[in-house]
Amino acid sequence: MTDATAAPAAAQGSGDVAYDYVGLVMQRTPEGEAVGRVCSQTPGVEVITNATFLDVRAKDRLIVNFDAVGEELGSDMDGYVLQEHMTTHYGRMAMTDDSFILVADPLELIELINSES
Repeated sequence: MTDATAAPAAAQGSGDVAYDYVGLVMQRTPEGEAVGRVCSQTPGVEVITNATFLDVRAKDRLIVNFDAVGEELGSDMDGYVLQEHMTTHYGRMAMTDDSFILVADPLELIELINSES
């Protein structure tokens, strides 16, 4: 996890480049910390630690597996619990029984949901 004292970096340029990062902001609760630890083990995922929140971000896609977070936390994790401790998200969101999914491309979201069914 990375410590941040400034605002997270955003896509830069003249505005003609698509913003392709997705992420979620979690409270610094045991549940939020567990999400941060699990996600930080995924290549390409960055967890920025602030005094009161964690910014968990990735390029194009972020998938939070509830079983992995629950194992790290030591108690059950599902979409309802995750949303209780999440302050916001950016990207197109979907929720399955097994995971919380954020993607930048809406067509990819449709493919992911269809593959889960």
